[in-house]
Amino acid sequence: MTLSSDLQSLALALRAAQDARRADPLAGFGWPSEKHKRAFAYVVEGLELHLRAANYGAKTFSGAAFAVACARGTPTLDGITVPVAKVPNVGAVVVRDYGQQVDSSQAAILHWLGDYPHEISWINKGLGYAGTIRIKPEGWTNPDPESWSRIVFVSQENADKALGARWDWAWGDEPPIEAIWREVRKNCKHLWITETPLKRSEWEWLQTDFAGCLWTPRDGRVEANASLYDNRFLSSDDVARLEARYRGDKLIKARLYGDYVDADGECPFDYDALNDMKGRCVKGQAWEHDRRIELWRDPERGKTYRITIDPSSGIAGRDKGGLWLVCVEDRAGIGRLYDHVPVASMGRAALRLAREYNDAELVPEMNGGWGEALLAEWGDYRNVWREKPLDNVTRRTSNRVGWWTDEASRGVIVSALQRCLLDDSLSIPSVEAVDALMAIRIGDRDKLIRAPHQNWEDMICLGIQAHLLNTVRKPRRYEVAEMSAGMGRVQPVAVVPPWLDRGPKRQPDAEWNA
Repeated sequence: MTLSSDLQSLALALRAAQDARRADPLAGFGWPSEKHKRAFAYVVEGLELHLRAANYGAKTFSGAAFAVACARGTPTLDGITVPVAKVPNVGAVVVRDYGQQVDSSQAAILHWLGDYPHEISWINKGLGYAGTIRIKPEGWTNPDPESWSRIVFVSQENADKALGARWDWAWGDEPPIEAIWREVRKNCKHLWITETPLKRSEWEWLQTDFAGCLWTPRDGRVEANASLYDNRFLSSDDVARLEARYRGDKLIKARLYGDYVDADGECPFDYDALNDMKGRCVKGQAWEHDRRIELWRDPERGKTYRITIDPSSGIAGRDKGGLWLVCVEDRAGIGRLYDHVPVASMGRAALRLAREYNDAELVPEMNGGWGEALLAEWGDYRNVWREKPLDNVTRRTSNRVGWWTDEASRGVIVSALQRCLLDDSLSIPSVEAVDALMAIRIGDRDKLIRAPHQNWEDMICLGIQAHLLNTVRKPRRYEVAEMSAGMGRVQPVAVVPPWLDRGPKRQPDAEWNA
């Protein structure tokens, strides 16, 4: 055999291999990383997946392959059982608009279809906008495309397609528009979203929906993340080129790691610090006496503890109450509650927790009237915090019980928490709390704003803790008797329970507690 015939045989073999790949590209699919494979395994379990990934993190590559496998009725995809066994089936690909669809999800789906039997119905063929792609199920004998599975593209231009429709599966490519996804979600079992979170206005609702779900299924949802460095199909040269491309980009954390970014700078807290802290968060244990309270450590002899409480009415549909237990010496959050808890129950739980943790100091947030209801539950418990501000003009001091939030103290706790996050001097182990801090925004005239019922109880409780830690205030224990000077001699004075000496009344800050 001559050299020329060898080359000719090789060329024929390569062409045959290329033809085979075009005929069925999905046959050669492999997951970009174990993270991607683990993430889509959650969809098989019936969980709604939110995959945050870097640019070039293979999120669209993976999402499209899974969509095509569902439409074809492929039994497995590189070791993952495809959840939609019914064929033909109907799936939705939810995109923001036609323009985004063409170069993203649509291109990826067509890549994985190759020459496999399919037919496209165009919205605008000249611009390349596909409306529906019909795909022949595996083993299907009917040649009529009307009998095949369908992939329907849904966006803001044709949002009416989502109204009342029933879907066998749905894929959200980049952050889908909230109203459309909620409509699709109502009548669909298998759902996944893939995105690089670049615009806060687009991803913020997803962060709320998937709070506390990072690699931890909760209430039917789970969040996963994958960085540029997880994609095994990128060479070291590819990675170096992309790193150079993104250098100096304010969105680099999202582009390289799939982290949430606040490009507009609307969050008062440092996003890099919050993302780093979120990566260290772990799940705590439910307290045996009240499972709504999550704990990360047992009490330690000789340690000092402080509990901040932001109570509420406890009525479902209104604001929830919040509580944080902190170890003062370690500057570490070790206990949290965020739930609809009636103020009486909140008070009793806080008191029992305080007694268990070395008679911890209790710091109630007093605005709105709920703080006084807390005090009624604490009876003669002495270790309740009082403020001692000094008036620089009159040199008078106040002795009001609890924390009162006003324009000045609001700025104090936000500033204190900013400092602790930048210095990494307050450990926050709860991913839900970190998500809540990331969702806080500064509006016009530097006013803190939030969506209705958005959690900022974590910010209030942690901000008070941060302020008290930063001012190196030692917890004060009230003795059975206090001494005061009078008429040249020292006299014993009976202790007045802290809540009977509140100082002048202050009206609740309506904007803060709205």
